[in-house]
Amino acid sequence: MNSRYKTAGDPLSSARQVAQGVARRFASSVDRENRFPAEAVEALRDAGLLALLVPKATEGMGERFSDACEVAMILGEECVSTALIWAMHSQQIAIIADHASSQWHDVLADVAARGALVASATTEPEKGGDLLRAHATMHFEGGNVRIARPSPVVSYGAEADYYLVTMRRGPARPETDVCFVLLNKGDGRVTGDWNAMGMRGTRSVPMCFEAEVREDRVLEKDFRHVVVSTAIPAAHLAWTSAWYGAARGSLDRFVAFLRGDARERRRFASDLFCSRLAEARLSLDLLEALLRQIIDRYEKMRSEQASPSAYEDPEWIIALNGLKVAGSRISYATIDLLLEIAGMTRGYLCDEKLGLERVFRDLRSASLMVNNDHLLKMNAKQMLMQRTEEP
Repeated sequence: MNSRYKTAGDPLSSARQVAQGVARRFASSVDRENRFPAEAVEALRDAGLLALLVPKATEGMGERFSDACEVAMILGEECVSTALIWAMHSQQIAIIADHASSQWHDVLADVAARGALVASATTEPEKGGDLLRAHATMHFEGGNVRIARPSPVVSYGAEADYYLVTMRRGPARPETDVCFVLLNKGDGRVTGDWNAMGMRGTRSVPMCFEAEVREDRVLEKDFRHVVVSTAIPAAHLAWTSAWYGAARGSLDRFVAFLRGDARERRRFASDLFCSRLAEARLSLDLLEALLRQIIDRYEKMRSEQASPSAYEDPEWIIALNGLKVAGSRISYATIDLLLEIAGMTRGYLCDEKLGLERVFRDLRSASLMVNNDHLLKMNAKQMLMQRTEEP
């Protein structure tokens, strides 16, 4: 079976073609019709981009995670839902490539060959999305494992080909003894709808997973290390990249609109208008600088094969959590400011080509995806653990 990636050119050029040629065209209808961005995801598949992080040994592109973040930024400029689907798929591929490239070689090969889409199911009723805890218990029967658990939110759950599902390792195990189990399409059923304020294209539906799988579908590696070294950094970096791209794309469209309309250019006579527009740019420049700094830091840790303790270092955890909080706040605040200065007809109306109200609704979710208060609480505890020299 031939890999799709061989037909792809430069990944970032391909991503721009998908974003500007496909995602831009369908972003409004995806939101309006509350549907999966099938056209954009298929374009990513056709370009071989869903295999961006699949190792070359498995016929993928074998690119760095920083490249996945760049693609998230590019896609975010045109369609936040597509960008977040990309971000979450990339997170799952990074987990498999980093920790199960031999164990689940068949999945990576399928992603490379036909652009299979990988999702995750980490949320549970009353528990939320805390990756390091699981209520639902798997049961070992002979050489198989039986799974039965609901998940209230599974992004693109109806469209995914595979799922990484968090489970407790056994009835007698504590809820902190968690593992990933790999399930196939058909092992879960959709139990409700997704009718949200924003991110409507992610189709984050509730599902119930019921399956019996071989024991080799349980990830063998230490779960905590998988989470702190790959799952959490990949999520925070790729999500923030998508949010930054969305805010930056909105700013660029607004500025281009101002340049192209002589009547609108008269607004530059207002010092207040100019100050607010420049403030939006400054905020995004600061976010970009922080984002790229943390991306570079993560790539250095990966390239140097940092020890497990490096990923548990309080300084790193505080920086990573802080990036997610800052990204969610700054991107949303920037769109809020742009909507304010664009006004009722250019910013608030749903049918405006600038799409500010759509991105405003999309980015409102950013603070809720692993709640900011939870991350700030974690950072406060990490600060107490830091060892500093006495003044």
